[in-house]
Amino acid sequence: MLLRPMEYSRREKALAGNRFPGFIAHEIQEQFPLVVRGTKDGTRIEAGEEIPDYQSVDYISLTAYLTAALQAAVNRIEALEKTACK
Repeated sequence: MLLRPMEYSRREKALAGNRFPGFIAHEIQEQFPLVVRGTKDGTRIEAGEEIPDYQSVDYISLTAYLTAALQAAVNRIEALEKTACK
């Protein structure tokens, strides 16, 4: 599992200029499709006009996968420490 944390700017006018930590949704989707909402480069019709419908990451759901990865890493470290101390 290799995730690429980054900072990004939102395109919505109300949030323009602010930077946020996170991940690119379509990159996360390759490994964790259940935590991504929407489609890459999606659009929707609103008031007769086509507008972007951005993908989003459900970070609460992603936490379960990250917790499992951290637990596996801790278990591996503990096993290596036991081996090194013998």
